[in-house]
Amino acid sequence: MSLSHYFFPEYPEANTCLFLPYDYPSNTEKFLGMQKEFCGYSFFKFNFSFCYKNFYKVTNFFSYFNINLNIVLIFLKYFCKKSLKMFIFQNIEQVNDYLHSEKTNNKSIGFIPTMGALHKGHISLIQKAKNENDTVVCSIFVNPLQFNDKEDFNKYPRHIENDIQYLESFNCCDAVFIPSEKEIYPDTESKKININLNNLDKVFEGAKRPGHFHGVVVVVNRLFNIIKPHKAYFGEKDLQQVAVIKQLVKQLNHNIEIVVCPIVRDEKGLALSSRNTLLSASGKEKALLIYKSLNHALNLSKTKTVNEIKQIINNIFEEYKEQNIKLDYFDFVNPDTFETVDNLNHNNNIHAIIAAYIEKIRLIDNIKIR
Repeated sequence: MSLSHYFFPEYPEANTCLFLPYDYPSNTEKFLGMQKEFCGYSFFKFNFSFCYKNFYKVTNFFSYFNINLNIVLIFLKYFCKKSLKMFIFQNIEQVNDYLHSEKTNNKSIGFIPTMGALHKGHISLIQKAKNENDTVVCSIFVNPLQFNDKEDFNKYPRHIENDIQYLESFNCCDAVFIPSEKEIYPDTESKKININLNNLDKVFEGAKRPGHFHGVVVVVNRLFNIIKPHKAYFGEKDLQQVAVIKQLVKQLNHNIEIVVCPIVRDEKGLALSSRNTLLSASGKEKALLIYKSLNHALNLSKTKTVNEIKQIINNIFEEYKEQNIKLDYFDFVNPDTFETVDNLNHNNNIHAIIAAYIEKIRLIDNIKIR
């Protein structure tokens, strides 16, 4: 199914928000006595229209019978339950209507913000959310504010149609929110935020990517205010981001529980990342050096000092510099504050963190030491 089936670019009125099954729900067509080939549902302002491949529209079908929105949602879920796996929204107003309906029925909301290029790491977050909540919402939005490098933003993988298929294949996400940049940032005020990150935005990823964490807190704050979830789920791979999000929730008094989930790795140990798709097969093999170095550091931490371990890791990467591998940083930190740790024996909350370039693609990873 082409992407036009989702966004109907030639049919603007149907472009506000979509309820789309991937397979055509013949049972629904039969029930409604419709003969034309079904393509999807378009929902705007409590008015459902049925959009066909020739963009023919049956207008005001539900409005004509004055059917309440909640009844319509129940109708869709019941008659399309075998094919309508997930609601797809582009518009803030419509996702709010949907969530209002869910919350009115005392359903808990779990939320997973993503930038797409989904993998099993994202699915692990969504599955955990599904186990802990009644309704699970995922967002897909490549946030321009958190990229300090325009080239990095432009080459970031975008596979919306594949992402939707991937989400549906696991049947664990109830709704996905895929807003445009204009929907998230309608004006300059929406790009501003007043928050003190307590130096988290000045060290490591914050220092290497100026403005990155400002962009992160702006977009996550926007999404939190739109979705208003009970719980939000983040992966431990982006350890510094997790610390930043916790500060955001604390300082802006969001009534949201932040759930941190373990890193998901492939069978060889490489931490799953959307950026891995930019690596060649050879690059993925080379990237294993990152996790091997972390494990080596973990073993060394039993007998070596911080400075000795850092020197050993630096020496290892020096040996591979001719193979398009470059260490950006390696260190030991407190995962809550990202203050560096000088003595491994005087602290029981320590992670080793690493960033490295493989084939000019920057990857990050970490491992718990204590």
